[in-house]
Amino acid sequence: MELDVKKIPMKKRKRNTVNFLSENALKTPLEQPDTKKMNGICDRFFMMLMYDTPARYSESPDLRI
Repeated sequence: MELDVKKIPMKKRKRNTVNFLSENALKTPLEQPDTKKMNGICDRFFMMLMYDTPARYSESPDLRI
């Protein structure tokens, strides 16, 4: 007995929408670190890295540059 997979109805599921930050909402916290100091540059880099990549906080110490 052979089944035609295309005849099996797909299960309908509700899709979750992903809400992103607006440009202003993202810009405000990224402007907070004092980039005139080395700590501020590091803080800003870390904040941008966490936003731009799917890395978890616990994975960031394992990064190699």
